[in-house]
This record gives sequence, structure tokens and C-alpha cells, in this order.
Amino acid sequence: MENFNILPTKVTPKVTFNMDKKSLEFKGILCPENPYIFFTPIIEALRKYLNENTEMNFRIELDYFNSGSSKCLLTLFKTVADIQPIKIESTVSWITESNDEDLVEAGKLFEEITGLKFEYINN
Repeated sequence: MENFNILPTKVTPKVTFNMDKKSLEFKGILCPENPYIFFTPIIEALRKYLNENTEMNFRIELDYFNSGSSKCLLTLFKTVADIQPIKIESTVSWITESNDEDLVEAGKLFEEITGLKFEYINN
């Protein structure tokens, strides 16, 4: 599998999937008109990656995301969580501005639903 990058736009974040570093990073604003189209190649690549690897590290640094994107983020995390007890070791670094309680709450909700371990970092 090859690493891939998605360049940021006004409505989508920079996405970096580095297979060698075992990391998937999102940085920026996440509110595409159709989040499913945006997320489909990312989730497909993650599934392929997880078939051959046992570690995944997320670095999520979003300034904002809309409700449709929230559902897709949940699907992304559940992709790992659903197989994690069997073989996947993962961490989620959830990075927010120190005063952004809404984003912290969103991370805690994702953590509660998926059972993945989140690390909260103030930027």
C-alpha cells in the first residue's frame, strides 16, 4: 500500500495517511457537501491497511466539523474499534484549542461509543 495525502480546501482538511508511521492525520475544517464521498477512499484505505497491520495512530486536529462529517468520523473510528479487541493497537490524539469545549465533548462521545482510547491535547 502507498501513503496518500489529500490537500486541504475551504471545506476539507489536510489528510495524511502514512503507512510507515502507522498514522492517519486530519487537520483543518471538515464540512464537505457530501462527507461520504470525501471519506470513502480514506475508509477503504484504512480497511486495507488494517488487514495487514496491527497498529494505527490517529491525529485529529479539526477546527470544526459538521454533523454529516461527524457520522463519517464515527464510521472511521468504528472501523478500527470493531476489530481492535482482536489485533489492533490504536491511539487517537484529539487536538483542540484549549477553549473549544464542543470539540472536546465530541471527542469524548466518540471515545465512549467506540471504546477507543483518546488522548486530549490542547493546542
